Amino acid sequence: MQYKQYIILLLSVFLIVIAFAGGFNYWVNPYGLFSSHAIQGFNAIKPSAGSRVRVVKPRQVLNFKPRTLIIGNSRPEMGLDPRSKCWQSEQQAVYNFGIPGASVYMQTRYAQHALETGTVKQIYFGLDFLDFLVNKTSGGSEHEYRLLVDVNGRSNPDYIWWKFKDNFKALFSLSTVLDSLKTILAQHNKNSSHRRIDGFNPANDYMDIIETEGQSVLFRQKNQEVIKNLVQSKHKIYESNTQWSIHFESLRRFLTFAKSKGIKVVLFINPYHADYLLSLDLTGHWHLLEQWKQVVTNIVAEAGFDLWDFNAFNVITTESLEKLKYSNKTSLDWFWEPAHYRREVGELMLAQMTGKSCVDDKNLLFGQRLLPQTIKAHLQRLQAQLLAFKTANPQRVTRLKN
Repeated sequence: MQYKQYIILLLSVFLIVIAFAGGFNYWVNPYGLFSSHAIQGFNAIKPSAGSRVRVVKPRQVLNFKPRTLIIGNSRPEMGLDPRSKCWQSEQQAVYNFGIPGASVYMQTRYAQHALETGTVKQIYFGLDFLDFLVNKTSGGSEHEYRLLVDVNGRSNPDYIWWKFKDNFKALFSLSTVLDSLKTILAQHNKNSSHRRIDGFNPANDYMDIIETEGQSVLFRQKNQEVIKNLVQSKHKIYESNTQWSIHFESLRRFLTFAKSKGIKVVLFINPYHADYLLSLDLTGHWHLLEQWKQVVTNIVAEAGFDLWDFNAFNVITTESLEKLKYSNKTSLDWFWEPAHYRREVGELMLAQMTGKSCVDDKNLLFGQRLLPQTIKAHLQRLQAQLLAFKTANPQRVTRLKN
């Protein structure tokens, strides 16, 4: 009898602890997966959400029911703000569905999932050159099973199971309890990592590095990462002996799908800092960048959508770390590091793409629409800018070579 009572007591305590943990995790909601309210000073900032974006964002977007969707990788996720004043009233609400590290295939699959809300009328699609290299990961992953439909638009029978599984882990796992505690403790750290409920990444953790180690650390690390990636492999945009790649096919298929649904798609090539563009040139990839832009231009034109190119050498993209030595600023105005632009650049891009007067200095606006009949002249102008910049800044070229 005592043994039986002991077992009942132990089981009761276990169930109480589990119930408490589940309630606590639901209340804190460290990943933004549930509908519990975000309370300033308690759980509004979610430092652990960044490690769960492929689980959380597909769920968030269904609840958010946006009219405008931003898709792509981490560059538009950090650069295009859904709360920007540049959005037209008919475009709101806006959700940022940028997924760091996602392949072109998965970027389009996430967008296809979001279209199941039935509310999306327009998509802004950020294209990234390195995502289209054929040696990059191109297929799906287990995260594809978390989407409402398969690649052919058929209902995904595994969706409910994965939703239950993710909910269970997010409520009752020890790791979630630790992340809930981390969330509470992080509320008064202005540089804590965060993903807003509209999907935007304010890049707070970059500011933490800048304030403690300086922005030059971010530039050096990204430059080394990019150059190492470019020199280690012989990159191509097509599979061997073909004029085909899964990345171009994914883009073409998605644009056809969006057009059939009456969805307007505005595509744009993400802006790079001059260091990034120089790295492409110094590693022998400039011609491949030009070839890629020509292919993308033709694909987008065939689909009947707009394509903007924000690659340029101007006062924004050539911003130098040297100027920080002679000012009270700790960070640059336009870029976090060579590959990721700040929200301020995103505002200029949105002003250009939406045609809305929403920036203070219109002289800073840049970006060119790409068309098959103008792409050749555009590429020649960009190459001329590259050569002029290299001639005027030999020390920056030498730094990257070293």
